[in-house]
Amino acid sequence: LLDGADAAAVDTRRDQAFGLLRAGDLAFKSAGQDPKPFYQQSLSLYQALGDIWEQTQVLAALGWVAAHHGAIEEAHKIGEEALDLARAVGDCKLTADVLWLLGTLAIIEGDVEESSRLLGESIDIRKTVGDRVTDIVSGPLDLGMTLTWIGRMAEADKIREEALAIYEEQGQSGQIALAHVRLATSKMHVGQFEAMKQHAQIGLQLSRKAGSQRGAGLALWLLGSYSIAKGQLDRAALRMQESLAIFRSIEGAAEIGWVLATFGVILQQQGKPVDAQKYICDALHHASGVLGLITILMSLVIYMELLIDKSQEVSALEIHTLLKRYPLYTTSPAWSFLNLMSRLAAVRAALPAEAAAAAEARGYARDLQETAAEVLVELEGDLAGLA
Repeated sequence: LLDGADAAAVDTRRDQAFGLLRAGDLAFKSAGQDPKPFYQQSLSLYQALGDIWEQTQVLAALGWVAAHHGAIEEAHKIGEEALDLARAVGDCKLTADVLWLLGTLAIIEGDVEESSRLLGESIDIRKTVGDRVTDIVSGPLDLGMTLTWIGRMAEADKIREEALAIYEEQGQSGQIALAHVRLATSKMHVGQFEAMKQHAQIGLQLSRKAGSQRGAGLALWLLGSYSIAKGQLDRAALRMQESLAIFRSIEGAAEIGWVLATFGVILQQQGKPVDAQKYICDALHHASGVLGLITILMSLVIYMELLIDKSQEVSALEIHTLLKRYPLYTTSPAWSFLNLMSRLAAVRAALPAEAAAAAEARGYARDLQETAAEVLVELEGDLAGLA
């Protein structure tokens, strides 16, 4: 239709820009096609039209794409440009959206204080303009996940309870299944494992009925994690195998890294350290972009377990100190089934004070992404030596 309009000498640039923006949104959600070319073409058209408001929308979308691809510096640059434009046009919601992007980037970089400031400002703006919880949980990252990352577990749990209630009240069947899965995740992070199991089971049933592969995969991952917490390792492995098969069928699904890393937990607890290393390596290969942060944290936690098992306590303490910068690691009871914190406390107490202090100083100086890359090289080298 647009091509035909061009032939009739009608200016269709705005229609084309809008269509390209929506095509980019669809590509971003499906993970089966690169949305960036659509967004870039849309941005060029809006720039030619001088439409600042729409330019800001597209820039925010491009920022999320860069973030999900792990191009954090590029995402920052785009986000700052978008924030300037959003404030220039005086659009509160656009400003809140861009602050959300920048706050998420700060989480990835380990700057929790800056992240909390940016996300708090974003939430305050959205509340001021009258948005309900469901208006803030439907973006590239839902509100509950972001609050979880900055350690506000109880608040995330409450918000996800509210979101589920709203979706059920509105009869939004397409949202209810995923809402149960997200709530199950929050229950895990507040230590309510039985409630976690209940919501994960409901989420699995509804996701399968709705044909939602991602929802089913996440629900199975949660049920497998529950089985680990209960010491049912064989059952946990079966759940993880189901989840892994689903995520392998979804092109570009970042959550596959979570499943692979959790499989490493099972293998480590089964006394199969070499197999655990293989899964950690595989997980780290999938640890890119925003959701890759969780994969890296999980992988490094299992790596610490392996280090302690190999009597490399100083290295484990160093990694532990790095991870302490991330509230998801320090505040979530989800790590309790590893009994890692008590082991690390014993490790530190057994080390000479100077050695422990030096290890912690090195840990504070580390970068998470660089450390993940170093660990991957090390583990793959060890595996090659065993081949």
